[in-house]
Amino acid sequence: MWRASKGAHAGEIERIGQGHAEAGDGNSELESFIHFELDRCGAGQRLEDVRDNIARVLGDGRAAVEDWPKLLDSARAAINEMKTRDTTPDGMEARAFLEWMVGDHFTFLGCRDYDLVEHEGGFALRGVQGSGMGLLRETLRAPAASDVTPLPPGAAAIIEGAAPIFLTKANSRATVHRLGYLDYVGVKRVAPDGKVIGERCFLGLYTSTAYLVPTSKIPIVRRAGFLEKGIW
Repeated sequence: MWRASKGAHAGEIERIGQGHAEAGDGNSELESFIHFELDRCGAGQRLEDVRDNIARVLGDGRAAVEDWPKLLDSARAAINEMKTRDTTPDGMEARAFLEWMVGDHFTFLGCRDYDLVEHEGGFALRGVQGSGMGLLRETLRAPAASDVTPLPPGAAAIIEGAAPIFLTKANSRATVHRLGYLDYVGVKRVAPDGKVIGERCFLGLYTSTAYLVPTSKIPIVRRAGFLEKGIW
C-alpha cells in the first residue's frame, strides 16, 4: 500500500509517504497500485486494444463492487415478492433457491429487469431503462448494441411453464472474479393477474462452496424431475 496525499487537484498524487505515520492527518489516504508489464509490442493498434481491454475489465470490476449491495437488495426484493404471490410448491422451492444464493452461494455480478415483448412472430426481452446494475449497467453497454434480445422458440415453453425461475449459463465469460462462463438466473416478473410480463436477470458465478454442497441440500436441484420441468 502506498500513502498518497490529497493535492489541490482531486485524484492527483502530490507525494508518497512512508508507513502509517501519516495516517489520520486528514490529508492522506491509502491507495493500492497494480503494475502491468507487457512483452515488447510495436503494433500501435495492438497496444490500443490491450489498453482498452484493461480499462474495460477494471470498469467491470468497479461496477460489480460498487453495485454489490444493490444486487443483494434486488435479490432480496425478488424473494419478498415471491412470498406474497406464489405459495405453490414450485414457488416456494424457487424462493428457497434465491435465499440459498444470497446465503454466500452466489457471487452477484450483474442484474437487470426485462420486459417480455412480441418480436417478429416470437418473444423477445427488452431491457428496462435504469434497472441495470453491476456488469449490466447501461453505461457499460456498447452504444450500438440493441436493447431487444430475441428469444429462441424453445423459450416459449419456459415462459408459459409453471416454474417461476430458470437457471442456465450465459454465452459470455466473466471478466471479474474468475474466468468462466457466467451463470444466469432468471426470475419471472408477473403481473397481478398472473401473466408473465418479463424477468429479472441475475448474472454471476456460483461460489466455490456451492460446488461442495450435496445436491440433496440445494433447492430445486434436490427435487426429482427438475430437469424435465425446464428449470435447469
